[in-house]
Amino acid sequence: MTSWRRRAAASLDRNQAALVEYLSKHGVTVETRLAECGGGVPDLLLGYCGVDRLAEVKNPERYGQQRNLRKSQQAWVDQWAGSTPFLLRTTADCDAAMADMRRMSAQRRQDTKA
Repeated sequence: MTSWRRRAAASLDRNQAALVEYLSKHGVTVETRLAECGGGVPDLLLGYCGVDRLAEVKNPERYGQQRNLRKSQQAWVDQWAGSTPFLLRTTADCDAAMADMRRMSAQRRQDTKA
């Protein structure tokens, strides 16, 4: 990996630390080292209520295309056979992600009872 690629892969959106702190305070386990992978791999691995999900952080203060997935990120999502990663820009997005993970956990519990 070139030094440019290593730097690009390790760059973080300005709001990532705040969102990680918010998620952690609400009981979510957050792995942040995924950004080091590069190649469009999402920024975070989240664990909550027995459910694991990937998440991409984007800065809501950016404009235009910078607020959306880059081409490499969209290509990675398109080939990923698992769940679509969450897109997190704000704490409201984090709340929605946690609610979704709670629903998934409840559904799994319900399915095991059937």
